[in-house]
Amino acid sequence: QGEDSGFDSHRPLKIMNSNKWESILRYQKKDHWCGPASIQMVLASADKKISQENIAKDVILDWWGTTQDAIYAYLSRYF
Repeated sequence: QGEDSGFDSHRPLKIMNSNKWESILRYQKKDHWCGPASIQMVLASADKKISQENIAKDVILDWWGTTQDAIYAYLSRYF
């Protein structure tokens, strides 16, 4: 990653080396909700509280689950 990438490579390590990860960890509420749970964890790391139910309404396709594009699009609302 270059300097202009905007990626702070030390941020994930700072979270893992603190107890903050315990407040970020989320389990999926329903089968096939790994996408909403993952999104919820990313948002929790930024102190944003959105329920998996609300996330799922926007990202889950009944016949597929959650696509990477849907995750990216949802998170782009906040970052």
